[in-house]
Amino acid sequence: MVLPRVINERHHFDEVRRVAQLKFDYAEPYAPDTFAKSLAQAMNNSYLQRSHIVSHGVREWELDKSAVQDVLECLVPQRASVFVAARNFKGIEAELDDERWETEPWYGAEFQRGELAVNALPVLSEEEAKDLFLPGPNPYLPDTLDVHKSSATPLTAPSVIRETTLANVWFKKDDQFWRPRGSVSIKIQSPALSNSLAQYVQSIAYIELVLDALQSPAYAAELAGLGYSVSLSKEAIYLTVSGYNDKLFELLKLVLGQITSVDVQDTRMNVILERLRRAYDNAYIKQSGEVSDTFLAYGISEKLYTAPEIRKELDYVDVPAIEMHRKRLLEKLKLTMLVHGNIERQVALDWSAQIETSFKARSVSISECNPNRILLLPEGCNYALSGSVPNPKEPNCAISYYCHAGWMTDGQTRALVALLGTMLNEPFFHIMRTQEQLGYSVSCVPWANTVSTGLRFRVQSTRHPDYLETRIDAFIDSYLRTLCDMSQEQFGRHKKGVVEKMRKRLVNLGEEQSRFWSHIDKNDLRFDQAEQDAQRIEELDLPTVIRFYEHYIHPSSMTRRKLSVRLTAQTGDCAGAGDISAIPHGVPLTYFADVQTLRANLMLSPASNSNLSGLLSGI
Repeated sequence: MVLPRVINERHHFDEVRRVAQLKFDYAEPYAPDTFAKSLAQAMNNSYLQRSHIVSHGVREWELDKSAVQDVLECLVPQRASVFVAARNFKGIEAELDDERWETEPWYGAEFQRGELAVNALPVLSEEEAKDLFLPGPNPYLPDTLDVHKSSATPLTAPSVIRETTLANVWFKKDDQFWRPRGSVSIKIQSPALSNSLAQYVQSIAYIELVLDALQSPAYAAELAGLGYSVSLSKEAIYLTVSGYNDKLFELLKLVLGQITSVDVQDTRMNVILERLRRAYDNAYIKQSGEVSDTFLAYGISEKLYTAPEIRKELDYVDVPAIEMHRKRLLEKLKLTMLVHGNIERQVALDWSAQIETSFKARSVSISECNPNRILLLPEGCNYALSGSVPNPKEPNCAISYYCHAGWMTDGQTRALVALLGTMLNEPFFHIMRTQEQLGYSVSCVPWANTVSTGLRFRVQSTRHPDYLETRIDAFIDSYLRTLCDMSQEQFGRHKKGVVEKMRKRLVNLGEEQSRFWSHIDKNDLRFDQAEQDAQRIEELDLPTVIRFYEHYIHPSSMTRRKLSVRLTAQTGDCAGAGDISAIPHGVPLTYFADVQTLRANLMLSPASNSNLSGLLSGI
């Protein structure tokens, strides 16, 4: 038997125990409800002693080779259960019996069960057995876990410690959580990333190649408590590594090495392209409410690359195209970095210099900097985009109903949208779902991008979306009366709830890093924005909220900027509008049958000052 020879080794046990010990000793603080949930799950494990419920007994772990041997001897084909899912079963037809097919009741999938023919299974040859082994010692386990504490007052924001024509480097050392952890986040912007559909699709395929190449070499780092992420948007490639800071840069060098010089092979390229084709073929096979939100974003996004367009372009991607695209993609860059955690300033400077050198890129010119913009709904518009739910088997209709309220740079607008989003969500859910029983998926939330903000109402239902819009209008109208009748005490409770959430104390390094990186990514460097918005909400009075609501949200407004996306199920099961009359609109409805026609009636917004200044800094 091969398994006992490769598994029952002392250093494997010591390594697993050390990883578990590190995870327990340096666990990040997290919310009380999350801790209570994990504690309840541990209490359900009958193998844990009462004194080990929190620690899982990692301090008392000892290697018991005989117990390991007993478990390994159970890992035999006779005890195995094999699950096979496929469109066809070529090669194993003899194992199937046409009379044994059953149908499960939920989705109608066919299946059959049978005994595994153990004698027919192949046996590992001596040569094949040589490839079955566990790795040696994990090189990413930290050697030192030193934390250098200081008594200085904690800083509330990172600072720029390095600024070149190629890179801006932000830094903040951990000064309140005192964990031997850190993170490095990098935003990689390139003029060749997504200026055309072909470029964007090639960028998608290239990042998927990078992630595929990282799976095997980065596995040891993940076991050692390190983590990484590489993602793509139309604006940038995003890279983050995090974990114990001692070996953090080793993982970062590995990830950067794959980004700059991943081996583009035909075999892996074909696998990845097939995976992407399936993903984009099924891009709209999801809840109809999610699809209506997607089409809402399509309507006002500056760049529109739809899922069907991306799927079609994938047919023109091959290895030569990717290799050529890599050269263009990495030729000219703008890098934005945040080094955060238990890392010294000089170390952060050294790391950032090495990162800059690893790309071997030129800096972008001012004319190649494209600030974030959106397509702007004109003042006094009441637009409705109508279409069908793309999935022909989806029985639910959906509507996403958006009211533009202003710019993210306007603190008063942000405060009013945050307050109204909280005030409206619960009654909207209660009336639409509980009282009128229109559907299960119902929500009203602030809906923002890097430029603008507003309120988005969404209902997914078997009722027709035209009817759903009249019910959203009716709710908005009824809530205006609620606002007018609201007492100062009740209004104060609403404000207090939002303010407390905004002022909620950060509990770990990850939350602090996320807040800082969110501001840096958007080039909105008001790191105290949450406190500023909380103060603005405290200063708001009810008449101001009512005037804002009447101007930007209520259907009777002559200045409202509103867009709804109405998707009707192809099954033909959506019930009609009934006898409910619509609330009078200040501006008549304008219907659009497709996204492109809608977009042709919108204007391109100006770039915000924060976006523009952030893009041009250091150039």
